[in-house]
Amino acid sequence: MVSINLTATDETYPGLSFIAAFPDPGPWPHNSDLNTIGGGTTTNAVLVGLGAGRFDLIHADGSADVIVDVEGWFS
Repeated sequence: MVSINLTATDETYPGLSFIAAFPDPGPWPHNSDLNTIGGGTTTNAVLVGLGAGRFDLIHADGSADVIVDVEGWFS
């Protein structure tokens, strides 16, 4: 498990969108870890599991610059 700070900025989609973090390999759990809005910057603290030492991010609509700060990890 990893504790991260997830930030999205320069979101291109004009409405509400989201980013989700999930273990890799693994299916996307259809949850939202960070809700975004066009043109803005949003941030959220997230706990995400690791699969084979990795995790993936998925962005629902448009594009955004995403910053991931790893705060720590634990088993």
